[in-house]
Parts: sequence; structure tokens; C-alpha cells
Amino acid sequence: MRPNFVSLSFLQLSLFTAAAEVLLMTGAAHAMQVLVVTDSRHPVTGKADRIIELDAPALLENNLSSQLPASPNDAEKLLKKRLNDGGNDLQLQFSAAWQGVTNAWSVGIKKIPAVVVDSRYVIYGESDIDHAVARIQAYRNRQL
Repeated sequence: MRPNFVSLSFLQLSLFTAAAEVLLMTGAAHAMQVLVVTDSRHPVTGKADRIIELDAPALLENNLSSQLPASPNDAEKLLKKRLNDGGNDLQLQFSAAWQGVTNAWSVGIKKIPAVVVDSRYVIYGESDIDHAVARIQAYRNRQL
């Protein structure tokens, strides 16, 4: 059995290409990447691909060191036990928390909350993620 090939005319191919370009320019074919940088004191609402809380490492450290005994030796033993009990999960939590802080620095975030779209556009001070993304999309559409 021979495969059935479809031959597109030059006009059909040109129309297809033009339609694809329009979709790309309007953002209909482009899924936006939404990153939010905030902390536990500045909660946000809405949908994001990733939310980075800048105080996550400090909160993890505070949790580990909470209610330690006054004796340095006893405190050290309890802290080691907590670290041991946390195992790989705790290490992954710390790693992810610090990686998030590093990512926020690398993007150049100046204030929080910050909604970053496609590592290019940012809205500061908006806690409604969907509203911030809509504002960015409106700006992008005006630039076309």
C-alpha cells in the first residue's frame, strides 16, 4: 500500500503560513510562562507556572531550629535528629527554596509581589496573578 501524500499549492501554503504567523503574533499559539516572586507576607491569587517565595529558606530554617533546648549539646543532638528525620525530602525543600531565590535574583526582581511573563515582562505590586497577566497581554497586543 502506497502512502497518500497531500500536495499543497503555493497559495494554500502561503495562506497556511500567514494564518500561523497571525496566531503567533496574537499569542493564541504561544503559551505564556508565568513566574511569580513573592514571600509569605504577600500572598497572591490566580494561576502561575511557578511561585517563588523569597522567605522559604528562612521559614525552613526557623522550623528546624524552633523550640531547641537551652543546652548547646542537647540542641545540637535535636537539630541533627531533625535533619536526619527530614532526609532527602528536607534536602530537596532547601534546594528548591534556594534555587527559587537564585532564579528571582537572576531575573532582576526589585519588589514583591512580582508577576513575570516569559522572563521578559513584569508587573510589580499586583497580588492578582490573572489580572497582572491580562495587563501584560494587553501591553503586548498594543505593541504589535
